[in-house]
Amino acid sequence: MASTNGTLLHRLLGWTGSFGMSDARAFLQARVTFYAKIIVGILASFWVFARLGYLAHGYDVFLATLLDPLSIAHLALTIGMALDWAFLSHGERKLWMLHAYESVGTIMLSALIGLMVHMLPDGMSAMVATPMLALILVVRASMVPSSAVRTIAIGLTSTAALCVATYLTLEPGADPLDFGGRAVQVVTMAGWGVAFSVITGIISRVIYGLTERVREALELGQYRLVEKLGEGAMGAVYRAEHALLKRPTAVKLLPPDKAGDEAIRRFEREVVETSNLANPHTVAIYDFGRTPDGLFYYAMEYLDGPDLQDLVEIDGPQAPGRVVHILHGMAESLREAHAEGLVHRDVKPANVMIMDHRGGLTDMVKLVDFGLVQEVHGVKGADGTENVLASREHAIVGTPLYLAPEAITAPDDVDGRADIYALGAVAYFLLTGGPVFEAQSVVEVCADHLHSPPVSPSVRLGKSLPTDFEALVLRCLAKEPGDRFDADGLIAALDALDVAPWTDTDAQAWWRSTGNAVHGYLESKRGGSTPPGPMSVTIGQRHGTLPLGGETDKV
Repeated sequence: MASTNGTLLHRLLGWTGSFGMSDARAFLQARVTFYAKIIVGILASFWVFARLGYLAHGYDVFLATLLDPLSIAHLALTIGMALDWAFLSHGERKLWMLHAYESVGTIMLSALIGLMVHMLPDGMSAMVATPMLALILVVRASMVPSSAVRTIAIGLTSTAALCVATYLTLEPGADPLDFGGRAVQVVTMAGWGVAFSVITGIISRVIYGLTERVREALELGQYRLVEKLGEGAMGAVYRAEHALLKRPTAVKLLPPDKAGDEAIRRFEREVVETSNLANPHTVAIYDFGRTPDGLFYYAMEYLDGPDLQDLVEIDGPQAPGRVVHILHGMAESLREAHAEGLVHRDVKPANVMIMDHRGGLTDMVKLVDFGLVQEVHGVKGADGTENVLASREHAIVGTPLYLAPEAITAPDDVDGRADIYALGAVAYFLLTGGPVFEAQSVVEVCADHLHSPPVSPSVRLGKSLPTDFEALVLRCLAKEPGDRFDADGLIAALDALDVAPWTDTDAQAWWRSTGNAVHGYLESKRGGSTPPGPMSVTIGQRHGTLPLGGETDKV
């Protein structure tokens, strides 16, 4: 199996990544197509300017030169290159074909120019052919990713092809040392061609070296970053691929300026603890590490679906049966975590993902960012809610709209019942389309959590809801932790509800009717599929490797 760095042959040929990689092929086709486009522009410009020059001598001279053999040959070459450009612009071309075109095509183009120069006036061959060769080699070096060795080899071969074709077609002349003589013309072309080959080799070395550095910057340990999925207060999340397993993975990067040493230590401990959770409704964490320049990252299961915040923004308040289904999955995830002594501390709609299919199940719910502590003050996250957070002692951890009262008054003493309160707030959001408390500031929201009774979901929604379900949600939102369910009690209460169930048939029908809108929304939210830009990241040594677990199928 080829490594991500490629074999020696690949590097000499200028291929980045392993041979046949679709992203490398698409990038190369785009560059070679642009190269062909520029060459067409250069040839067409030479032809037009030459004709305009003849037009200055009169209209009759201009018309006569249109049928000149050199004019016809030049025009035919331009049309041929335009057809090549059209061929490259449509459809996928194989990687070997693209490399053959930009290398053999460059050499053949140089030879054709050499076959045409004999039609020029005496002494003009080198004056015309040399700058054309220079333009072709410089454009290729600038447009097509290639190693310096390969670029120099193509430049020297093109120079040789030009010189041989010129030598075979030019008349020897009476004096071989005359400026217009064949020998002088060919030697002049050869000298300049060698110089241009070396110069373009340097250009390729600079560009190819930068490309390699960017490619390496997009690798973290065994993971190659592919696409930026989003960015929040604590860093960016990328879709990545494991170098060997080729498994889609999500990688979250936490820059050192956004997390102190204490936060990182606590973060690492909780990543290890969370990796032991095996419930199918909990996101699987695979790996974590820190690069030498301080960038902390962790790799987790890639979930290609909306979160609950997205779900409500796309489809509005949800049917009670579906909300029960979602809460059941969340409660199962929390039950295992609470049994292990872990508290999520940031249950909110943006931290619950839902997918059409996963592991043979429809409408699969996944709780993410389990116990991953953040350290930011008054910064809005990607879901538009303000993150009040973090890892320091006595600091509030969570998002104000979903904070339990005790998380405000005694943040160091919260237990699993704080997660149940947040789950109740998520249920309220799903049923009504809005948060439990709406206020103008964080202080007012916190005061409401501490003192204000919530308006019943049916009143907020403006239509009736199942009475027993509404009572369950309000019990989750009780001010006193002892008045709430624990995870086991909540699951039992959900199972006992008299609510029309959300079936697989319902879920499949919803995804069929709304799936395209969901994917379109997610694409617009991510800003399309633009790959990540250059990043100053050195391939780092991982702090630890976690057991590979959880579901790994492509979502």
